[in-house]
This record gives sequence, C-alpha cells and structure tokens, in this order.
Amino acid sequence: MSGLLFKYARISYLIILFLSITIPTALQPLKMGLLALCLGFALMSYIGNNSIAKISKGILISCLIFSIIGVMWSLYGLFRVNPGAINVITVYGIYPLLALVLLPLYREGDIYKLRSFFIFCCVTIAAIQILFILSGIGLDGGFIFSIFKYMYGEVAVVNNGEGKYLLFTLPNVASLLFLIPFLCTDFLAKKTVAKAALIIILCSLMLLTGRRALFVVVAMGGVLAVYFLGKIIPFYRRKVLAIAIISMPIICIILYAAVDFNSMSTQLFIEQVTSILNFKTDDSNLERVYQFEALIDGVINSPIVGAGGGAAASYLRSETQPWTYELYYIALMFQYGLVVFSAYVAGVIYIAVRLYKFILLKNLGRHINISIASYLVGYLCFIIASATNPYLAKFDYVWVIFIPTAIINYY
Repeated sequence: MSGLLFKYARISYLIILFLSITIPTALQPLKMGLLALCLGFALMSYIGNNSIAKISKGILISCLIFSIIGVMWSLYGLFRVNPGAINVITVYGIYPLLALVLLPLYREGDIYKLRSFFIFCCVTIAAIQILFILSGIGLDGGFIFSIFKYMYGEVAVVNNGEGKYLLFTLPNVASLLFLIPFLCTDFLAKKTVAKAALIIILCSLMLLTGRRALFVVVAMGGVLAVYFLGKIIPFYRRKVLAIAIISMPIICIILYAAVDFNSMSTQLFIEQVTSILNFKTDDSNLERVYQFEALIDGVINSPIVGAGGGAAASYLRSETQPWTYELYYIALMFQYGLVVFSAYVAGVIYIAVRLYKFILLKNLGRHINISIASYLVGYLCFIIASATNPYLAKFDYVWVIFIPTAIINYY
C-alpha cells in the first residue's frame, strides 16, 4: 500500500512541476490542491514504510534551521509592523519544511527521466508561446490569447511595436532561464538535430521577449557548459573551440535572420543588448538603481539582523506588495541582515559545490556526470538571473532549488 501511495505522490508532484514550469504564477488553486494530495500521499507512504523517507542528516538539519530562521524573522517583522511579515513566512518558513517531504520522492533513474521531462517542457513552452503570439495577432480570432489574458491579465502582452517589430510577454519566459542553459549543456554533450532545432526555436522566441537577462544567461550558460563538460570528457574544450570557429558564421546568420524576420532593425537589437549596462537613461535600469540605493541605506541602518521579514525600504517598487523588490538578494540582505543572508548564500554555494563534486566522480558514470552538469549549469544561470528578479520568492520557481537538492540528498 505504501508503495502505491508513494507512486501517487510522485505523479502528483510531476504534474505540479509541469504546471509550474509551463504555466507559472497561474492556476494556483489547482496547484495547491495537487500539492495537498502530493503531501498527503507522501506522508502516508512514509508512515507505512519508514525506509522510503530517506533524508540526509545534514539536509534535514539545514532545512529545519532555515525554517526556524524564516519564522523568527517574520515574528520580528510583525513586531516592527512590516507590511509583508505574514506573507513571507510561506517562502522562508514553510518551503524548507516542504522540501523535507518532497526530496525523498526522488529515486534512482530519475536523473534521466527528469532530463526527458525538461526537454518535453521546452517543447511545451515553445508551443504555448508560438500559439500565444499567433493568437495575439489574430490568426485564431484571438481565442488562445484571450485565455492567457484571463489567466494573467496585463502581464500577458503581444506588442507589435507600432508595426516596427513584434515583442511578447508571458511568465513562462522565466523558466527558460534554467531550461535553455540546461538544454544547451545536454546538446553539447549529446548532439542531435532535434535538440539543435529546439534550441534555435527557443532562442528565436527569446529575442521576441526583449528580456535582456536571457541574452546574458544564454551566453553564460554556454561558457559554463563547456567548462563543466571539459571536466568530464577528455579534450572536450579543444573540440568545442574547433566547432565554435566553424559554426560561428552559421550562428550569426541565424541570429540575423531571426532579427530580420521580426522586422527589428539590427540597431534596435544592439541597443537592447547594450542597454544592459546603461544606468543613466534606461528606465528599467534606473528603477533598479533607486531600489539599490534605498535598500543599501536600509542595510546600513540595521546591518546585522536586518529590518525583519516583509520590511519595505524608503523606495517602493509596488504599492500592493511594498516588501518585494527586483533586486532580490539586496532585499534579502536588507530584511534578514548580513548573518542570515550569509547563511542563505552558504546554502546556495553548497548546492553548487556538491553538484560540481558529483561531476568529478568517475564511479557515477559519464552519463550521470553529464546529466548533473546540465542541472548545475541551469541552476547557476537561474540563481544569477534571480539577482535582478524575485523568482525564488515564488512557489512556481522553488523547484530550481528542490531538484538539485534532491539529487544531492540521493547521491
């Protein structure tokens, strides 16, 4: 009986994972219902068979400590009458406990199954985005577009740029911050035409999002992939260098074709990329400058223990959620102080270091080493991208932390 309940728990979580990756920040009641089922099935299976629930002692202690910290700082925030003190207790107090229930669901062979699952998610996201764009320009009368508009409101946008170019916005773009580097690493290790075509489609769609962070992440993912795969496959970096020299003209032609197809001038594309470092006139960057200055002032005022969970600085990014900021790590430092912030950073680094050490273990086998390298590249790229967006403070993106931790817990 416990084995059957365990299977149901795994299936429930896989559905949640699929919905979180492909349709993030929407259908939350459905996801919470599935999560309740998943937790119920998992806990009943663990009670029926204690050997199923396998948690590393170090991970168990770490999760409990992080949960206690989250609750304590939310109580501290309540004492200081912080506007988001109750809201953030879910992320910092409950999610670490959630991990303790979900991590044992990982089993032998899942590293390959998850690889196929992530590739399927890439295909699904590409299909969703293409249908959304086509519907947005009226090819189906706007039916699919209206569905996403109902789910996301003003967040779902197809902008024709006054006839000069085409841009779109959907929340599942954020999932590509992990998936494109993951897929690129997998492709560089095991090249197939299908994966190459999928990467080209996703990168072309990436151009249509106008998300500058994706440009940086994809470039960084390529560098990290070559470095890590070079640790696994002998002479790999030399081979990649030769392939890069040969393929660079082809990549440039594809990139130019994607820009030209979008009716986006080359000059406009260059401006998008170069504006990443423009902190004087670019509105998006200026917003982050204002946040940075206000948050740093808050850190200086209370550097050790911070302002408490859910605190708002002198500058507000959002009237409805004044405790949220795009500069996620600076906001974390402001609210939780340097001591707790250092503990969170140590946890993030620990995951990366452990995965890297698994890459170097020859007794795991090259295929497992390569699969772990793909997860590590995706993880690092997402963590870096989260510095300017509060992705990790949302339920739909905590899988980026949970899955690598589950791999570490298993091995």
